[in-house]
Amino acid sequence: MGLLDIFGLKGGASDEDKEQLGKLHAKLSDMLQNHSEDEVKWIAAYAGLLGKVANADTSLDKKELGVIQELLGRHVELEAEQVRDILSLFEEHRVRLLSIEDYIYIRLANETADRKRKLELIRALFCVAAADGVISGGEENEIRRVTQGLGLSHRDYIEARLEFKEHLSIHRGD
Repeated sequence: MGLLDIFGLKGGASDEDKEQLGKLHAKLSDMLQNHSEDEVKWIAAYAGLLGKVANADTSLDKKELGVIQELLGRHVELEAEQVRDILSLFEEHRVRLLSIEDYIYIRLANETADRKRKLELIRALFCVAAADGVISGGEENEIRRVTQGLGLSHRDYIEARLEFKEHLSIHRGD
């Protein structure tokens, strides 16, 4: 299965997009040879959504990348070298990966994650958003959309959000 199949873009992608996503899939598959197709989907969804939240305030800083690196190693059970490779791939193809619509990453997460994993993802998204010291309104909105897309409740969102309330821009006067 190719990246176009995973992202559900087989028919709707331009030839250039198909070529680029094909190259990305080949690289990701090479990096994750010891993982099942479902795990590759989960990793793509997890990393993609972390990146989308990190970039929601239109800046992606080293602190956010550091948190993404830590989360990938801890929650997705990747080896340090695989995490570094995925971050390199992410940085190399950032514009293309971040232009992929949220619903595509969300669909992958819904296909591969149970409720517990989805809740861990929401907390991870807040961790990334708080990495630079403040969670912007754009980051909050992105996380809210993801929470809804994952079929989680508003209460689930609020509970995760409360863990990071000292970082919310509304509480800091930003």
